[in-house]
Amino acid sequence: MSILEIKKGSSTLIYGPPHPKVSEFLIDTINFLADSNYYVLLIDANHQIVPSSLLDIEDKYLNKLYLFKPKSLESISKIIDFLTFSTTKALDNFAVILNSLYIQISYNIWPILKYDPLYIMYELTSLPKRKHNSLSIVLLDTYVEELNLLSYKDLIKEAFDFIIKRKIIDSQILLQRL
Repeated sequence: MSILEIKKGSSTLIYGPPHPKVSEFLIDTINFLADSNYYVLLIDANHQIVPSSLLDIEDKYLNKLYLFKPKSLESISKIIDFLTFSTTKALDNFAVILNSLYIQISYNIWPILKYDPLYIMYELTSLPKRKHNSLSIVLLDTYVEELNLLSYKDLIKEAFDFIIKRKIIDSQILLQRL
């Protein structure tokens, strides 16, 4: 699976264990999306990105990157709502990357609250459905080996167009589309 397979109007979930190499993958993704004429909104859910890690973004793409370090899941939800329901044409060609969202295997899906991680993921998938030139990518950090082990797997399968398992072997990131 290459990042080239991510399509306009789609929602992609990439999951796997946290690892330092994931930041390199993130930079490559940002460069690719900016080169494909997207503006990239990077939402750093758990404040994992340090400014020095962004130095590897090509200079010509820096004006297409917006970094948002939210104080809460509520502020992530508000930004997604704004992008989803805005009628401004300038916001139509956005790629939203939600980075370092973390959900444990024992996560209880009932009740799904407005500002819990699963709701935020589900809400983000509505952006490309309303803005067909946009796309969304969620980088989910979890130690769960197989998606089927998650109690909320059916909700995820229903919401996302593409689900990709991220493995890191010998410091290389391998992506497997499911």
